[in-house]
Amino acid sequence: MADDERELPPGVQDVLAHMPREMRRRVLADYETHYAPFLSMLAGWKGAVQEHYRLSEASSVARLEEQFFPLGLWQFPAQTVALPQRPAPRTTEVAFGSPLTDPLGSGWIASGDGWLQPTTLREFGVSWPDRDCVVTLDLDYLATDSVDPILERGQLAFVAAPEEAVEALVCGAWWVLTPEGEPRTLTVSRYDGYMEFEREIQMARMNQRHLDLWLPPFYPYSRKVVLFRLSESAGTPLPLRLEHLSRGVTTGFRFAGLLRAASERTAAALRTLKPPRREGGPVFLNPIPVVQTALTDTIFYPPFPRLGQEHALRLTGVPSLFAAAVRQDGRAVPASLIRLPSPDPLAAEPDVQVQFPQTGANITQIKLYHGSLGAQSARILELPTVLEKAPQRFTVSFPPLGGMTVGGPRDRAEGVRTAWYQSVLRPPLLTEGDLVEIIRQKQGDLGEMLRFRSAARRIVHDPNFGGAHWRSYLWPSLLAREESFSAGGGIPSPESTPLIQNLLLTFDRAAGGEQAPSFLLADMANYLASVLSQYFVLSTFQIEGHLSDE
Repeated sequence: MADDERELPPGVQDVLAHMPREMRRRVLADYETHYAPFLSMLAGWKGAVQEHYRLSEASSVARLEEQFFPLGLWQFPAQTVALPQRPAPRTTEVAFGSPLTDPLGSGWIASGDGWLQPTTLREFGVSWPDRDCVVTLDLDYLATDSVDPILERGQLAFVAAPEEAVEALVCGAWWVLTPEGEPRTLTVSRYDGYMEFEREIQMARMNQRHLDLWLPPFYPYSRKVVLFRLSESAGTPLPLRLEHLSRGVTTGFRFAGLLRAASERTAAALRTLKPPRREGGPVFLNPIPVVQTALTDTIFYPPFPRLGQEHALRLTGVPSLFAAAVRQDGRAVPASLIRLPSPDPLAAEPDVQVQFPQTGANITQIKLYHGSLGAQSARILELPTVLEKAPQRFTVSFPPLGGMTVGGPRDRAEGVRTAWYQSVLRPPLLTEGDLVEIIRQKQGDLGEMLRFRSAARRIVHDPNFGGAHWRSYLWPSLLAREESFSAGGGIPSPESTPLIQNLLLTFDRAAGGEQAPSFLLADMANYLASVLSQYFVLSTFQIEGHLSDE
C-alpha cells in the first residue's frame, strides 16, 4: 500500500491522475504488491510517447516553416490613400512605384500609374427628385486656358462610399457644365490603374509560395477610384429637369449625374452620399492609393548566369524583403526568391537570389519589395497623417489596411496553424467549422475589426439582386482577368423565376473597428465573403457579406 501518493514518481502520479477515483483508491491500496512495476512501465511508455510526439511535432513544424516561411520573418504592406493638400500646378503624372515618405521615416510607394489634375472640389451636392438621385460636383481649376485638356485626359476621384453607391455612380448618366458652351456628356468608369502592385504580386505568388496562403490582401482604396472623362460619343442631352443646374456655373465647371436607384439596396447606399461636414468627402479628387513599402528597381542585361534550366541573379540583401517581381522585355515572368549567406562578413542582411526562366530576353528588370512594417503600419497608434512627394504634401485621412506580419515569434504558431489547415486539414467540402476557421484566420489579418456573427442560407427571388457587380478581391491578386466573369447574366424569359442561392455572412463591428468608417467595414465584410467564395463550386452559392449596423 502506498502511504502517500505524493511520494510516488511524477510519471506514476500522472498516470494515476487519469484514473477514476475508485480505481485509483484500489490501485494505491495494493500498489507495492501488484501495481508498482506495471505503473512504472506505463509511466515510462507514456513519457517515451510524449517525447516522440514532441519531436515529431517539432519536425513537422520545421518542415512547414521551411516551406511557408523561406524568408523567415516577412511583412506584407498595408494600403491607404494619399490626398493632395494643394492642387497640382499642372497635370502631373504619377508613376507606379513613385516614392512618398512620412514623418516617421517609413517608405510608401504609389500602387500604380495615375495622374494629378490642377483641380479642387469646391462643393458636393446631392438631391432626390422622385426616386432618382442627382449628384453634382463643382470643381475649380488652376489652368488659365480651356478646360478641355483636363476633361479629355480625365479626372480621377476616390469615392468613400459603399460598393453599391460606387456602382450607381458608374452606371449613372453624367454631363459636364461650364460657364460657356453647351452641356457635354461624360463617361464615369472604374479606374484600375492603381491595382498594378497587386498584379505584380499575383505574378510573384506563382513561384514565391510564401505569399500563397496569405493572399489576396484587403486593399479597398484602389478599388474605389473612378474616372470622369468626356464621352467620345454624342451621348444624351441634358434632361429638362436638370437644366437649372447649368445656371449656377460661373467659374470652373460642374459634373452633374442622374443616378437611378434600381433597388432599395442601391437607394440605401446612395443615401450615404451626403454633403460633407468640413472635410469629410464623400468624393476626393486626385487620390493616390499607396502601399507602405520600399522598392529597389534594378536593370540587368545579358548574358545572365545560369542555374540548371533557369537564370539566377544574385543581389545584395535588403531588410524586410517579402517579394520580387521580374519583367523581361517589359513582360512579367514568374520568379522564385531565396536568401543566401553574404560573402561579406560585415553584411547586415543575407544576399538575395532571384531565379527565372530562360526566355532569351534582352533586358531583365528585377524589383525587390522590402522595408514594410507589415501589421504594425496598420495598427500603430500614431498613424501618419501626412505624406510627402516633393514638392507636394498629401493628407492621409483613412487608416492603412491589409498589412500583415508572417513568420515572427508572436505569430509563427498561428501562421503554421493556418498553413497546416489550408494544406492538409481543410476538406474539399466545407463544414460549418471550416467556415468559422477560414473567417477566423482572415479576421486576425484584418486587426479584429469585425466579429463574425452568423451565416444564413436563403433562396432569393429578386431579378435585380446581384446586378451591381462586386469587384472581387480575388482579382487582380489571384485571377488574371476579371472581365471573364459576369455578375448578371440576365433573365432568359419573362416566364422565368430568378431564384438565387445566397449565403449571407453577418458581421458585427468589433473593438478594433470602432473608429473605422462604415463603408470600409462593409467592404471588409464583402472581402471576407469574396475570399470564402473560392472554396465553393461556381453557381452553388452567391456569397455576400453584411455589416449588422448597416
